[in-house]
Amino acid sequence: MNRTKNALIVGFGAMGHYGAWHLNRHGFKVFVLGQKEKDRTVHLKFQSDTYALTVYGMDSFFPDVFQFVYMSVKAFDIAQAWSDFCAVASGRMPTHVLTVANGGIWSLVASLAGQHPDISWNLGLSTVGVSYRDQYEIMSRSGKMQVGPIYSPAESKTFGEAFSELFSAAGEEIHEAPGFDRPAASRPSLNPDELQGENPKTGAPLDPARGSPSERPAVVWEFQESIKAAYQQKWLINTVLNTLCAARGYRQNQQALRDQSDLWELHQEAFRWYLERMDPDPSHPLELQTSFEKLVEVTQKTALNENSMARDIRLGRRTENEFLAGQVRLDPKASAKFPKLFHLSQTIEACESRLT
Repeated sequence: MNRTKNALIVGFGAMGHYGAWHLNRHGFKVFVLGQKEKDRTVHLKFQSDTYALTVYGMDSFFPDVFQFVYMSVKAFDIAQAWSDFCAVASGRMPTHVLTVANGGIWSLVASLAGQHPDISWNLGLSTVGVSYRDQYEIMSRSGKMQVGPIYSPAESKTFGEAFSELFSAAGEEIHEAPGFDRPAASRPSLNPDELQGENPKTGAPLDPARGSPSERPAVVWEFQESIKAAYQQKWLINTVLNTLCAARGYRQNQQALRDQSDLWELHQEAFRWYLERMDPDPSHPLELQTSFEKLVEVTQKTALNENSMARDIRLGRRTENEFLAGQVRLDPKASAKFPKLFHLSQTIEACESRLT
């Protein structure tokens, strides 16, 4: 028998909608912080299907316990978002917090964890592309949210045990919450590796790029006991790719591939920062060439995506520059040691300064 599980979304943009969709599929009643209007139905499109789910405003009903708080705000808003939650929670702290943001946020989240040591604090690293047109849409054919602990209370269950209870993590078993409307033709998607050979029903070849709703690749959460190396790899990718696109006005990620020698030089600088300042995980050290290949692979897979930092510049919004390439400028010799990243970061900062 499934008990009621409550989740709170803090930051209801693209990744907030994706988080609500995933949590609702796994039986959570989803609340949204700051949504003062009445409970409402929101829609999210995946492939050709549009899903409807109910989210609840904070004035509707405040549960005694949130098992899960999902924070999907910009890196520079994390501290304020947590403060906003604490102001309305009145001491009713969650069991788990998951922070989803780009950039160098490890020490910031670790600091918050130190203030609330009874909570399991976790980091989410997303390779799921979500965009907004007339509604939010998952653009990725496949993708994942890597989730792992920054801090787990010593007396708690292991990270894997706790999340298995919440999500049936091993098999991505679905227990949809009331209010989740799945299109009739849909069911949980297959693993991309299964999209080979013939359709067992029709005998027709399977096409991984298309296929029926029941044959499409899944977007899943992947639970890891050690998340630090994956976090550092994502910092490298975001620092190079987002900085390059934002500073040069590249709207789509594929434009960053025009000159791979330039991409390689930027990656070398970012990797040097990782070695000097990011405390590499000795059990999972990153390697320069392999890390660069991962950068190129991710850029190719998201080639048609509008780059998020370039979009922020285009829309006149503050970027996460200070948590990406801007971090290298903390080094007093940055202009000599990281000249390309230093210059591109300055360019983005100049764009932001015109917003004020």
